[in-house]
Amino acid sequence: MLFFHSNNKAEALSVSFKPDGLNSKEAMLGFHPDWLNNNAHGRLYFRSSEWTKNGDDRGDHHSVIEFLDLKTLTNVKIIKAELIFHDGSVYDRNLNSSWDSDNTTSVFRIIEDWDKELVNGSNPPAIDSSISAEIPRNNNNNDLKIADVTALVQIMVDNPETSFGFYLKQKDPTHYRSMVFASSFVENSEEHPELRITYI
Repeated sequence: MLFFHSNNKAEALSVSFKPDGLNSKEAMLGFHPDWLNNNAHGRLYFRSSEWTKNGDDRGDHHSVIEFLDLKTLTNVKIIKAELIFHDGSVYDRNLNSSWDSDNTTSVFRIIEDWDKELVNGSNPPAIDSSISAEIPRNNNNNDLKIADVTALVQIMVDNPETSFGFYLKQKDPTHYRSMVFASSFVENSEEHPELRITYI
């Protein structure tokens, strides 16, 4: 779903990309050997986590999401771009880290195309690790999780042929850390992931 808004300055416009489940492109990747080949597209939540499974080290999850309508923006300067998630812990037994751990999530640009029905932990898409954004530490359930992705979105707009969304993973790869997001498949559309942009 697209929302456009003008702030009464002829040169500045705002747009919001907020797709529903039918039109979304998102998935969660599991890195435990039992999960490597599982595709987790279509769940009510996805997460960025560094965890364990039955004592094994690789019980972690990363997530990928692309706002396909972003490619409709061409030859523009991005003034501000925010990646906004509603908390998804109500849909997931693995809540946000509730003790004294920093669950800051890093956000990277994906640089190769991926299939939402086929992507998994054994074939994660490549990323540009030279620049990233962050969703700041947030250990409270029910809070919004917001990343300033202005720089990343400008690169995406300038380089659409090598830009395929956002890759989310924990900044600190040590256990135990988790941040949970509501997906585009939850019934309440207000909770769907959103990319909000102001541009000229």
